[in-house]
Amino acid sequence: TAEMLSCGEASAAALRILWQHCVEAMTLEEDELLAAVDRLIELGGPRTTPSGATGVAGLLGAAGRFGLDSTSRVLVIATEADLEPV
Repeated sequence: TAEMLSCGEASAAALRILWQHCVEAMTLEEDELLAAVDRLIELGGPRTTPSGATGVAGLLGAAGRFGLDSTSRVLVIATEADLEPV
């Protein structure tokens, strides 16, 4: 479902910037990506693909870890439109 998210080899320059900002990586399962598509629609967001909903899946997975609650403000970008007919 999210095979287009595989980057193969990371950019050394990009990794250097990420390390400077103490960015952490996380792994998402296919079922989490699929659930994120549905959750985004439930919340009034756009129809997207599992790849496009990766940011939402990451947010849902990390919300408790970062202490996010109903007062938190977060920007998530859906990176693809769902082109399948409704």
